[in-house]
Amino acid sequence: MKYKVGDCVKIKTWKELEEEFGLDSRNREVINCYPHCFIKQQEESLSGDRVVRIRVVHNFGYYVEDIQWYWNEKVIERLASEEEIGMLSPVENRFELLDL
Repeated sequence: MKYKVGDCVKIKTWKELEEEFGLDSRNREVINCYPHCFIKQQEESLSGDRVVRIRVVHNFGYYVEDIQWYWNEKVIERLASEEEIGMLSPVENRFELLDL
């Protein structure tokens, strides 16, 4: 695994992922990024300035952040800069992020 627990990483935008991998042919609200997929509800998380702190690293090839979204290396753009980390605001859970 390229990243470790505690690393802050910048996530690619939904648009970048759509251009790179395309939308699922059967469900236009899913991006298949084998071995994982990303759903339209995660688009809010995939805004252009999304920086996440890795809380768990799984041997199955994915990382888990504070609000329990799962990310793989294909959607991580790079390690976040110190400036981006300074702007990282804690989110208690995905429902707060999605205003549910």
